[in-house]
Order: sequence, then C-alpha cells, then structure tokens
Amino acid sequence: MRALVDCLNDWLAGHREDAGAYSLLIALTQETLKRVDSPSAAQREFDAQDLASAAGRPEADDFDASKRWVVGRGLETYASARRQSIEDHFRAAGHATCLRPARRSPGGKHRAVWYLEQYPLPDDSAEAIAADPPPAGRGAIHATTVQYEFTPPGQVKAVWFSRPLIGAGSFLTKSWRGLLWGAALLVPVAYLVLSALLTLDFTQLRRPVQTADLATLIVAPVLAWIVWRILVRPMIWLADDRIIPATELWAAWSEANAQLELTKDEHDRRRLQLVRYTAVCPVCAGTVELRYSQGPNTRRLVGCCAEAPHDHVFSFDRISRAGRRVYAEPRCNG
Repeated sequence: MRALVDCLNDWLAGHREDAGAYSLLIALTQETLKRVDSPSAAQREFDAQDLASAAGRPEADDFDASKRWVVGRGLETYASARRQSIEDHFRAAGHATCLRPARRSPGGKHRAVWYLEQYPLPDDSAEAIAADPPPAGRGAIHATTVQYEFTPPGQVKAVWFSRPLIGAGSFLTKSWRGLLWGAALLVPVAYLVLSALLTLDFTQLRRPVQTADLATLIVAPVLAWIVWRILVRPMIWLADDRIIPATELWAAWSEANAQLELTKDEHDRRRLQLVRYTAVCPVCAGTVELRYSQGPNTRRLVGCCAEAPHDHVFSFDRISRAGRRVYAEPRCNG
C-alpha cells in the first residue's frame, strides 16, 4: 500500500494545479501516508474536518464549513478527469493496481469519510478503451451547470496602495471614501483632456516641426490610451455593468482572481466592494474564474476554467450566482 500511495504522491508532485480539488487530494494523500502502515483500514479514513485541517483551510474550525468546502471541490470529478494520466503513471511505475479517492457515508449521525481506494489497472489496449466508454448519466447532466461561490468584502486582500481607499473591502459611494474615489478618477480624466488639448495645440504651430514635437505627438497619445484603458474605461464599465474584473490596481498581486462590484445594501445605498466569484468546474474540477468573453459582446463576463479556459466555459448570472455550459461563442479573453 505504501508504494501505491508514494506513486500517487509522485504524480501529484508532477501535476501541480490551482484547483481546490488538487489541494484536497494532496491532503488526503499526505494524511494516508502518515497512517499507511496501520493494520486497520479505518485509520486511513478521514472526515471533512480532518481534510480541511490537513489542507490548511480556515474552514477547519467548523465541521459544517469544512464539509461544504470538501464536497464542493469535486474530488471524484477531478480524479475521473485525470484518470488516464494517473493510470499511465502507475502502469509506468510497474504497478498492477491504482488508487482513486472514494467516499463512504455510514449514515445516521456518523460522518462521511474519504479514503484512497485500490482497484486493478484496466487493460490499456485500444480494444479495451473502446469497450470502456466514459460513464454518462447524472455526472453528465451536472457537468452543464455551475454554482458560483461568493467571497464577501474583507476576505479579498487589496493591494497596499488602494487600501486607504477601499478600506475593509467596501465603502459607500456617498461617503468620504466615495468622494476620494471620484477625485482620484478626475486625475486621469484631466490628463486625457490635457492630452487632447496638447494635440490640438500642435495644429497652431507656425514653425518647422522638430524632433521633440514628433516625440510628444507619439508619446502623449500612447500614454493617453494607456490611461483610458487601465483607469478610465473600467470605471465607466463598472457604472454601467455593476461588476468588472479587479485589476492589479485594486486586488493584491497574491490574489488569483477578484472583481469590483457596485451593489446596494439593505438601506438601498450604493456600495462599491472588492469581492470574488468562483466555481468548481463540473467537467474537470478546476477553478472557474470570471473573465471577459471574446466575440461580439466583449463586455460580457463568463466563467472560464483555469485548466481549459477556451473549452470549459460557463455563463455568469450575478443575481442567481449560477451559470450554464457555453459550447459555442463566447470564448474567454485573457
């Protein structure tokens, strides 16, 4: 058994991913290694809180939160989508059996447990692969929909120079922070106006054009386009669309994916907040992130799997926090 767990651990070391199911499988493998020599198989079974603690998750303090995190990672889907790669690795290592994550629900008041299940490696011949098609049914149906998880303000870390403005992750637009945000937006707008006036001023020249003039005519529009693209246009789209991807000007560089959202609180006051919407890909258990789509509507946010961003694409509804599989356009941008 130890040789099999070591083999799975080697495969994980060579196939690092950002998917939550990946960290969950690592936690299950590492915990199994600690007890692999135990004569009792029950010692190699772990409940949701054990796995959340092994993965270093903050949900480990609460069993219900740990259960939601573990169940929502799609561990079986992750292993199923990478089944061929795992089996090839075990076969190349000379093993006749393989390991896969499995779940057992005792029922009643007993907690469900996860463990590594041993099974014989199938024949890798072409005839055997053709005779063993991927399972359909309930999994295929659920592979068409996702449910987005919402990370509230304060749990998404802001970049250091925007923290005085964003505060604890959100602020009222009609507040001193809102006024500061509006004043900060006026600076790039004023630069765009000055760039346009400077360009028009060159039409009034009554002297030979110098190299410095040409350099200014080139640099000023380029800088103006950068300011428009990075600072001004996103804020206009935020006012129109109510949600945009948060750039490095807002979210900390260690944050993988975040959004700026304009919403209303319980007192019907407009609030700007730094949040995150993510989901677990039902096809491969990768992390679904929000990105702008390609095609006719480039301002449409869609959910793109981090492992297959152009193939596993889902719609995004900010209100219901749900999405459906998109098989044609749009595709993910970036």
